[in-house]
Amino acid sequence: MSTKQFREGGDDYESWTAVKLKNAKKAQKEILEILDSQLLAWITGETLGEIDDEAITNWINRTLFSTQTVDIPKELNKMKDGLKNRSIAVYKLLDKDEERKSFNKTGLSITGNRTA
Repeated sequence: MSTKQFREGGDDYESWTAVKLKNAKKAQKEILEILDSQLLAWITGETLGEIDDEAITNWINRTLFSTQTVDIPKELNKMKDGLKNRSIAVYKLLDKDEERKSFNKTGLSITGNRTA
């Protein structure tokens, strides 16, 4: 849609921005739910005592991602920090080991497991 069509349609940038932000937050939530189930599988599979930089680095080094980002270390560090923070958040959401294992068996997101 062009700017002219946008204006002729009576739209304004404030409402357009609000809709875009709402959709972005919804998409982010959906992505994080998928990521959370994958992180939970990793946490459970590795039987981690503590999620630290070394654990994240070891995990990433076993993936194709580490090869693809070899020439952009700044981006790789951002990814490591993000995975570490999200892994810690998932770990805290499910504070009991039995609950982590049970949720991991289903393959569903944490939200999906709680609703089921």
